[in-house]
Amino acid sequence: MNINLKPEELSLCIVYILRNLINHTKTIRCAIKFRSLFVLYFLSVTFFCNTALAVEIENLFSAEIEVAGQSSDERKKAVRQALEHVVVKLTGHLQSVNSAELAPFLMQAERYVEQFRYREKEILSGKTGNSERQNALKMQPGLTKEIDIDVKPVTNNVTQLYLWVSFDSAAVKNILDKANIPYWGQTRPLVLVWLAIEEGAERFLLEKELHTELSSLLQNRADFRGLPIAFPLMDLEDRAVIRISDVWGNFADTIGEASERYSVDAILVGRLNPVHNAWQGRWTVYHHSRTRDWQSTQLKLADLLKAGIDETTDVIAQDYVQVMSDEDSERLQLVIDGLTNFSEYSQILNYLTGLDLVQNLQVKEVSSTQVLLELQTRGSRKLFEQAIQLGRILMPFNGLASDEDEKEQNDFSLFDVQKEQERETTPQIDLFYRLVL
Repeated sequence: MNINLKPEELSLCIVYILRNLINHTKTIRCAIKFRSLFVLYFLSVTFFCNTALAVEIENLFSAEIEVAGQSSDERKKAVRQALEHVVVKLTGHLQSVNSAELAPFLMQAERYVEQFRYREKEILSGKTGNSERQNALKMQPGLTKEIDIDVKPVTNNVTQLYLWVSFDSAAVKNILDKANIPYWGQTRPLVLVWLAIEEGAERFLLEKELHTELSSLLQNRADFRGLPIAFPLMDLEDRAVIRISDVWGNFADTIGEASERYSVDAILVGRLNPVHNAWQGRWTVYHHSRTRDWQSTQLKLADLLKAGIDETTDVIAQDYVQVMSDEDSERLQLVIDGLTNFSEYSQILNYLTGLDLVQNLQVKEVSSTQVLLELQTRGSRKLFEQAIQLGRILMPFNGLASDEDEKEQNDFSLFDVQKEQERETTPQIDLFYRLVL
């Protein structure tokens, strides 16, 4: 495990371990707990690393663009398109690239390139365009006619050239700050997609492994917008809880019950059906105890799916995007409780310093089960709390021990209410959190 600690933090960690040694040898029970501390350390490393701490978007500052060649003009054009894609992912809005304040930066997109490379992708013979879409015109299970996906006619034995571009993340964020354009970080809410499709007299629920073309369309658009999505497994457990009629009727209680096992932050429900020569979609997003409904119509099913993802991203992004500036910066005193070993302590530090909103972090005090931190944030306290909520690693608590047994074990606690009366100076605590494993 790679642990990055400052010298002062390392010193506090040593103090932390020594204090645990003294504290946990007071009683036989605590001595046993101390002897198992090293075993718990290794177990917790594995558990912590394998647990979904947060949904983080990968490749947020990179994009891949189809190009006709490797000339400087072609590359310059593609680099600008790549930066536009990155801006869309960061801001959560398609229209952000049309900002007049952003235009000068887009014109100089090559200045912010960190690295780039070309790659070729094989295009299969026929009308399907490339190997990833070779089944685009084949009927998907549940559909009685071919799905309408645009494809490009190509000749035999052709390869397509792509340019992958990665941009300097700090430079891009600085661009958005200067243009006064709000954006959100890498940690984003995971959206579970329940999709019911009606065609003729048949209805079916979208299954990722069965309806590969449709699910790929949704996934590709979500990747383009920087929105993490997931699909239900539709295994025996799902089928025992939910039916097609539940999704088609948008029965919130049943859908919510079926979604609990996936530990998602939001739910997208779509009901799609053909109307005359077009496709109609009725959509609902459940997020933060709020509901958003809308309808959309497109000539093609593929465009309807993209429109559903686009609107969902717009709805969710409103709760998270914010202009980051020093004016909105806040200094917060944060207590984290429930730490039982050094692994959890170091993981908490790495987790918090990895958040986009955290500018600076200092360890102020350490006890056997708690740590007091001082954070300098970029953005409001509300936005910081939202980021913590998404991470699912910390939960708010009132700073009090839950029962007498816990109080006995936590008699070294920094912030027990009774102990606070004995302290010469009491720190002003802004937020209390408990570690959740």
